Amino acid sequence: MPSYARGDQILDDYKLYVQSFSDELLSVKANGQKWISFDFYPLMYSQTGSIDLAERWLFDTQIIANERKKVGCKSNAFVQTMPFSYGGKSYGSREIIPSYADLSLQVYTYLAFGFDSISYFCVGTPEVDGEFRESHYAMFNRDGAATEIYDSVALINKNISGIVKNYVDYTWVTTYMLGNEENDCYAFLRDIRAFSPTKAVKDVSVDGNVLLGTFEKEKSEALVLVNFGSPTLQKNKTVEIQLEEGRSAVVWRGEQSIEVADKNLKIELAPGEGAFVEIKEV
Repeated sequence: MPSYARGDQILDDYKLYVQSFSDELLSVKANGQKWISFDFYPLMYSQTGSIDLAERWLFDTQIIANERKKVGCKSNAFVQTMPFSYGGKSYGSREIIPSYADLSLQVYTYLAFGFDSISYFCVGTPEVDGEFRESHYAMFNRDGAATEIYDSVALINKNISGIVKNYVDYTWVTTYMLGNEENDCYAFLRDIRAFSPTKAVKDVSVDGNVLLGTFEKEKSEALVLVNFGSPTLQKNKTVEIQLEEGRSAVVWRGEQSIEVADKNLKIELAPGEGAFVEIKEV
């Protein structure tokens, strides 16, 4: 459950709320894998009527990621894949048909925080009720036909297929927000700090807000990069990565991977786009 679901009573104590859930359920001895599943639908209309991101999205996401790491369980996140509510374009309304970039942003953000699984809300279009209009539709409409949202999700799943087979072998370390452009999500992201060099990465520079997830396994490291911000308001971002001596990288963009021997990497990300970088000893 996201912090906004219960209003003010858990906004300032969301970490405690998640810890309580963890203590009650994840601490119980049971057979099988333990999971913490999280839903937060970040696409919403701003006060100016443009599509923006809910300010507490990364705040909640980071708390879930840290709790998952502490407990040692698996984690799942839901992606906002259809419009809902009767809010129109009023502030806070989530009556939005998400674009490919809107969906891609969510998927790569959860990868940057080390999530193990991603679900899509919704696959089939719910019946009309107090939350869903006749005009709303999901990946499949009420007649069972695939929509353009399905096409976007299918393309995203195809694009991350090459990444995921390598991503699953790494352990999430932490996630940084690089850049200092004005952004409500940035302001609410806790523990913001400058990027700390690792054994493999000497420095990272950006020309706008970019999420950077860091991962490790044995003698290798990996990064997940995300052009962060509402895709409708963003521009292309350039990320420059300086590797330590004796390192090489494989950069995954979509299904394609490129080996880079140069210790200086330059990657341009379109709005909502992400990349996965594996760094190994030469």
